[in-house]
Amino acid sequence: MSSIEKMILGQVPKGRLWSTFSFQGNNAPAGWVRNLRSPFQIGITNAGVGHTAGTLAGVNVESRGGQCVVVGKSARGWNDPLFTSHYGFAPALAKKPSGYFAGGFPSVGELAMVGEQGPELVRFMSPAQIYSNGDTRAMARQAADLASLPAGQGGNQAPNITVENHVWVGDREITDIVDTRMIVRENATAAAIETGRYV
Repeated sequence: MSSIEKMILGQVPKGRLWSTFSFQGNNAPAGWVRNLRSPFQIGITNAGVGHTAGTLAGVNVESRGGQCVVVGKSARGWNDPLFTSHYGFAPALAKKPSGYFAGGFPSVGELAMVGEQGPELVRFMSPAQIYSNGDTRAMARQAADLASLPAGQGGNQAPNITVENHVWVGDREITDIVDTRMIVRENATAAAIETGRYV
């Protein structure tokens, strides 16, 4: 649960932040509010050695010691009957993951919702562009159209790529021992490169 909390806060997701015994009624670690509805909620029991499990964006997550971390239907969620107390993580409300179904440019460090087979979280660690579903489909169609053309008309033909390489030692260019060649062997890659130029 600490790793999820740290990811929401934009921190490195290693190390433990609290134990179940840190949650006592309305007293809880920073950011956690008793009975708060949030995209990230946990259930707590302090019976025995204590236990917690959570639900992030509708997906259950539970750490079970020997079974490591269990995710999905086989994991307990925040509202499992085992738990006597429930808490929501308030910062998850302020940092609700955005979606990019229409495309866009996420900020570095931003948390966004993606997923071809259900919700998946992604954190962008360097600048990125997301293409909308419609744009992606158009690029795929264009690549397929180009690949179906006869050779010489743009189809199944690697584009000519010229690479200039200059090697200098001090102020002298070395030209007699450096020979650079680049051969594009994958027609599919070549078609994708060509397609990208026209989108």
